[in-house]
Amino acid sequence: SVAAGAGTLTATIGGLGAKAINTALSSIQRIQHASRHLIQSGVLPNWSKNTAQMARQIYTQILSNPTKTFNHVLRGGESVTGYYSKVNGQDIVVFIYNAGKYAGEIATSIVPSAQQMQNWGL
Repeated sequence: SVAAGAGTLTATIGGLGAKAINTALSSIQRIQHASRHLIQSGVLPNWSKNTAQMARQIYTQILSNPTKTFNHVLRGGESVTGYYSKVNGQDIVVFIYNAGKYAGEIATSIVPSAQQMQNWGL
């Protein structure tokens, strides 16, 4: 099912609170996995302790105060919520698992393509 307002720019439902953000970012392995696309896009430097801190700051900023949220299904079939915002002029989407063994944790993050931005109404 598609959320009401999907595909149109709507006011954000609101960001996550501190407890939910702590859950989303509780696993350094999940943060490292989620950061790989931002590293490939040049938003983050190659993985290090410093990168982990930078990623955590970017993710916290987006998750706490997104411009828009939307429902999505990843290629593997997992239901996620997308949190979109611009950080330092760069469009970024952070996905959080809605269910399963990683429910509430970060799934991945990307710099969306123009087509993805259009598909998601960003």
